[in-house]
Amino acid sequence: MAFSLGTLTAYVNEHKFDLISATLFGSKTGSIFTVQSGIKSSASINILATTAQFKAASCTFSASGTTSVTQRILSVANIQVMESLCVKDLDAYYMNTMLKPGNNATDIPFEKLYSDLKADAIAKQLEIAYWQGSTSSWDANLKQFNGYLSLIDTAAASINGNPTSITTGTGIVAANVIGIFDGIYGLIPANILRADDVAIFCGTDVFRTLAAKIVATNLYSYNGQTDSAFELTYPGTAIKVIGLDGLTGTSRIVAGRKSNFYIGTDMLDEQEKFMLMPDQYNLAANFLADFKVGVQIAFPAELVSFKLV
Repeated sequence: MAFSLGTLTAYVNEHKFDLISATLFGSKTGSIFTVQSGIKSSASINILATTAQFKAASCTFSASGTTSVTQRILSVANIQVMESLCVKDLDAYYMNTMLKPGNNATDIPFEKLYSDLKADAIAKQLEIAYWQGSTSSWDANLKQFNGYLSLIDTAAASINGNPTSITTGTGIVAANVIGIFDGIYGLIPANILRADDVAIFCGTDVFRTLAAKIVATNLYSYNGQTDSAFELTYPGTAIKVIGLDGLTGTSRIVAGRKSNFYIGTDMLDEQEKFMLMPDQYNLAANFLADFKVGVQIAFPAELVSFKLV
């Protein structure tokens, strides 16, 4: 039994599309929001709005009401991830993996283990960038494109979810978390409240504070259970509260329709890559992921945005 760079390279190339998909949509945020593919640089999210104005019946045609078409531009950034791997290090790891008691080369192929690990690592970074990305950030992983929070703050059109001006010094704690979520629920626009994809999004840290307080408050209509996906139905409502890693540490809470959030990518272009290339001049293998991704919000005014002051 020996490590084969050729086998690893062939596996990565053969499963390129699946691995790119896992990279872009493997995170929680990537799996629940609307995906718009085929974007090379930017594309329009076309928004159609119309009104219905009643008038008394007559024999004369007199138009009333208006229909408007507006656009939100969804731009994608071209992102690369590069890594050089020492073949000797891979060989040693391969042997350790394959020789573990009760394991053999047919249980978890090393090439799949490496590829899945790499895709998962990129997906975790994209989860954070989807929300916290900002082109003015000093962080290389966050400055590639503007995330949802940056778009919400720039649009300045969302409903203020913190009308009582809770400060950063106070924070979101057990003593105020129920009041905060009650307030956010009460601010969700009536015209979207009945939609089946309305949810309240928060970080997993805030989610755990909320879940613990609900149990401690002993709300009899709530069974005290949350699922493994960090989701619970907020007591007294049909609305899901969803904990997301991308919002963890931000103390931000956003309520709105899942279909209002877009993730743009290409996925139709041969230029997108997830590959491992042998370096014939060095005992190494070069990994490259090359993809396009960006986010946008169709209706910022439909969102409730909670932000500490």
